[in-house]
Amino acid sequence: SNMSVATACSVLLDTFSDDDFTSSLVTTNPDDRSFYFDVQLPTVKSYLMEGLTKSLKQAMSSDSKTAAEGLIERLQLPRTCLLLCRSEKLAEPAFRLFEDVVLSLPIDFVGKLILCDRVALVTLFDLVTGRANKIPDVASSKQTFAKLLCNLAKAGLLPKAVSNFGLRSHAIAALSAAMLINEGEENIDEDEGSIQRICLESLAIVLCGKDNEVTLTPVESRTLASAIGKVLSSTVLNRFFTQASLEATINDATVDFQLNRDAICQAAESRLLCVMAHSPEALGVLSKVGGLEAIGLIAHEGEIRAVEAIQKAC
Repeated sequence: SNMSVATACSVLLDTFSDDDFTSSLVTTNPDDRSFYFDVQLPTVKSYLMEGLTKSLKQAMSSDSKTAAEGLIERLQLPRTCLLLCRSEKLAEPAFRLFEDVVLSLPIDFVGKLILCDRVALVTLFDLVTGRANKIPDVASSKQTFAKLLCNLAKAGLLPKAVSNFGLRSHAIAALSAAMLINEGEENIDEDEGSIQRICLESLAIVLCGKDNEVTLTPVESRTLASAIGKVLSSTVLNRFFTQASLEATINDATVDFQLNRDAICQAAESRLLCVMAHSPEALGVLSKVGGLEAIGLIAHEGEIRAVEAIQKAC
């Protein structure tokens, strides 16, 4: 059965991951050992992971789903896959297992297995930025990992884990870096599927405190202003410019565009800019990259935090 194959593959993978056992299988000859550990062992593990992927995928769509989920939990499969995505020889089969099996699970289940482990969460953040990411199609994998982070954030699971493990600064650094992946782009796409937008929304959720308001320390404000202040400011300015062009084109006094302008003001980039600007150090940085102009447009729409920031700047 599918579960028998999955169990056999998992047992063999566990066995071949035992350094003492694998060392006992080869001679002391340096060339033999090098060939075994560099070629033979990764090849065997790769085939076993492919077998595990296929059998678990089939089990998940059959009456064996509960048993499959139990095996996935016992194996701590999400964590294992994430760690192996940093391996040059096993990243590809590990990512395929992650995509085909792990991501088909309910987000609460995946979150429980990843967010209970500090190393797994740090690895997930690193893979989003491309750091130590050995998957052949790095761009596609970063998109996949970013979407997972966003889903964990929207489910309310990521902020708690970040807080529990003291990874707030790590989350800020990783998500900010991921927003700047396309260096040539000055604005963050409004497309909810773009990696920059996904990471921006996730960052805003992670930084939310009480009453769903973004909260930042002075150090965090300056760090973010230096890292992404320019792209956030440019994004806000571009959205207001696009909106103004739309209103000028339609030129119909009976059409109410207020909802559109409110949406811009409530967007993650606007909220982050306004909070950053409350720090004098960050305000100085933002003033050099179009931040004050962007915040001024937000303030014009009556947003209190933007008005307060402009008052501080004057």
